[in-house]
Amino acid sequence: IFKNELVMDIMKLVGTGVEMKQGKNNKLGNFDYNNLRFNKVIIACFTGDTKVKSLDGNSYSFEELVKDNVNNLWVYSMDNKGNMVPALAKNIKQTGITDRIIKITLDNGEIIKCTEDHLLMSVNGNYIRADKLSIGDSLMPLHTRINESGYEEYYNENINKWELTYRLVNNHINKEQKKEAIKRLAIEEHLPNQNGIQTHHKDENKLNNNPDNLAWLTTKEHFQFHGESGVSITKYNRSDEHRRKVKELHEQGYYQHTYFGNNGYNESGVHSEVIKKYWEEGVYKNNKTFNDTGYNFSEKHNEVVKRVNSSKKHIDSVNKTKMLKSIKFLQVNNLSFDEYNYNLYKLVGAISYKNISQYFNSYDDAYIEAIGCNFDLSDYKPAYEFTDYDNNQKQKKQIGNVIHSLLINNKEFTKDNYNSYKGKRTVTYDNIPKWFNSYDDALEYGKLYNHTIVDIEYLDVDNQPVYCMEVPEYHNFLLDSGVFVKNCDADVDGKHIESLLVTLFYKLTPELIKNGHIYLLQTPLFEIEYSGDKKKYFAFTEKEMIKMTEGKKCKVGRNKGLGEIDAEDFSAFMNPDTRHLIRVAIDDVKSAKDMLELFMGNDSAVRKDFITEHSKEYEDLDLE
Repeated sequence: IFKNELVMDIMKLVGTGVEMKQGKNNKLGNFDYNNLRFNKVIIACFTGDTKVKSLDGNSYSFEELVKDNVNNLWVYSMDNKGNMVPALAKNIKQTGITDRIIKITLDNGEIIKCTEDHLLMSVNGNYIRADKLSIGDSLMPLHTRINESGYEEYYNENINKWELTYRLVNNHINKEQKKEAIKRLAIEEHLPNQNGIQTHHKDENKLNNNPDNLAWLTTKEHFQFHGESGVSITKYNRSDEHRRKVKELHEQGYYQHTYFGNNGYNESGVHSEVIKKYWEEGVYKNNKTFNDTGYNFSEKHNEVVKRVNSSKKHIDSVNKTKMLKSIKFLQVNNLSFDEYNYNLYKLVGAISYKNISQYFNSYDDAYIEAIGCNFDLSDYKPAYEFTDYDNNQKQKKQIGNVIHSLLINNKEFTKDNYNSYKGKRTVTYDNIPKWFNSYDDALEYGKLYNHTIVDIEYLDVDNQPVYCMEVPEYHNFLLDSGVFVKNCDADVDGKHIESLLVTLFYKLTPELIKNGHIYLLQTPLFEIEYSGDKKKYFAFTEKEMIKMTEGKKCKVGRNKGLGEIDAEDFSAFMNPDTRHLIRVAIDDVKSAKDMLELFMGNDSAVRKDFITEHSKEYEDLDLE
């Protein structure tokens, strides 16, 4: 059967690592069992009292969310450019029970309790396992505050400004509403001071920034909602309090800021003085470090190097090496080889996941070749998680780290102190204005730079329930403690593989399905070990697991599938008297054939049209 090309194509798609050895003349050879692999999936979680910060202005513990059967929650997340974004969390649930957790204390007094394998986001944007963290490590923060008007603001470190949370959420999620509001503005009659659109909180709770609580209104509509003809607002705009706030904003430079242009800095006297100083220091002079004599600096040598480095053979060799090294890094760190993890942890300069097909016939081919590679990963430097994490951002973080170090050591932010604390590659005190609008902005950035770990404890616990959630788009969320952590992804791989295998049997042996001889074996989700009992027990659902463990001292592990179950344990759930089977049945052969051709066939255009046409029918469907 393994010499059937259709079977081999499906086995490759299944992702088990099964391949065919190539014989002479590129003919199919024998099945190579040594290539068989199973990916072990680690489920990392938090204790039930861990709180998640929600966009509705509240923070909820996992215990509360599960008890109240909350299925979806709007949370703070971070995209791959380092921007705070709103995200919808799903599948909030208890994921198991553990007997050991890590207690991490931050410099803001907050405590995080999680399993040893949970991933937390470092200040540089990459994820680190909880048991790999050390005292003094910095975690990725998000700072929020309530302004004088009662609205929440978050600190946007990309532009070194406090920005309104509701404005970010409404712009990000309710884009169509905004377009409609602009259309209404174009045709309505309004006063000159009403020529604009605004965000409106439907429940009038200024801290509830859930997207469904925000609406785009024209300024006139907003005036009319809060007071007939905007009398109350007009009264405020003429008050002494409003004049005082406007004056403060002018002094702080808010009315000089524009999203386009340079805020006038390039034409200012400050800029002229900085440029003059750079010339005096020789920054713009061509000061060569190396002697220009000798072959290594000759024109001939430069031409040879240029020709070799630009050759396709050289470029392909470099790309392939960096790609395989990136995959090896995932293997060594027990991370699944998928698009998200590869692009997140790939070596600086390595090609993207989608371009791997330029060098290998399949992703499994690349994975298997990486297994046989013996790379030294001691100096491995993955690309920043933030895809567009440019030099400007890196320099700002280095400056912020130095200032933060000064502050926590009770040192003033002065030129001498800063220059004595900074590293060789960090910009000098005099050059800070190149990266920040002012030294005050740099100081504010340094104050909010990160959350530093001040203590780590390993705790043994009895039957500690642990929880997590899924954030499909961004794969991370913000804890109430103020740091970003990785989510737990839903397992859709099993259903994908199941579909492929059903397709295989339908195409090759349809009679087996028609006669009811094909079954789906349901593997247990939870593995339970009771204290003092060496035997393992299995639960197939979360409710079953809770019932079996309630009030009992035990350890619970979560399985993703057969690949996580030891061979000696198979008999525990393969017993004909107790096993869980689902018979594959096809009532309408013609309909089934059409559906298989649609979803598993070669015509992707037809499949895309079908999904586009019917997607709205399943917007609220959980496809885990």
